[in-house]
Amino acid sequence: MKGYSVFRKFLDSAQASEITNLLIEGDIDAVLKDNSPSVDVTFSGNELQNEILLYVRQEHFSEAEKLLEKEALDAINNVDSNHYLFSFSNEELSEIVLKPDEWSAFDLKLAQKLLNERGVSVSNQSILEIKAKRNEELGQQDSLPFYKVLLAYLSILAGGLPGIFLGYILMNHKKTLPDGKKVYGYDSKTRKAGKGLFWLAIPFALFEWYLFFQ
Repeated sequence: MKGYSVFRKFLDSAQASEITNLLIEGDIDAVLKDNSPSVDVTFSGNELQNEILLYVRQEHFSEAEKLLEKEALDAINNVDSNHYLFSFSNEELSEIVLKPDEWSAFDLKLAQKLLNERGVSVSNQSILEIKAKRNEELGQQDSLPFYKVLLAYLSILAGGLPGIFLGYILMNHKKTLPDGKKVYGYDSKTRKAGKGLFWLAIPFALFEWYLFFQ
């Protein structure tokens, strides 16, 4: 989906629909995509969880976050004291604050409120700083060790097609940060190695196809 990035991931369809409708009502272009298995995979032993992805245009990420935060602020004023976060320790609540991308806006705001009520100061400014630092951490690019690069190159001797796919992934893999920005998943050195693997594997694949159709 060109121009869109994954804004949230859900396991619960009702929650996904609720958040999507909230964004649409706020004039934010949001698209829900269900990546759940199309058939029951229980009997095959497959334990893959359902995953529902909410896409938002990259330039609307900040606006969407503010809308959810406003909704969360309204909701926490009426939260039931039986909510599970009330039983969290200060350390557990701090974990939510330190990793805001892994929790909902409601959970983050409630954790912040509970910590402040317990005497642990967590200001809105500190939340912004934590999010910026978290963004920086998640934006770190991976580097493929030399021995793995070597094994990848050697693998094309057994077949060129896997080398093409692996090389393409190393060249082009990107990840979406919590602020909507997309960055390469691998550093320039690894991407360069992937590019070399990609082009080197093509002649091997063509030779295999030639032998197959002989």
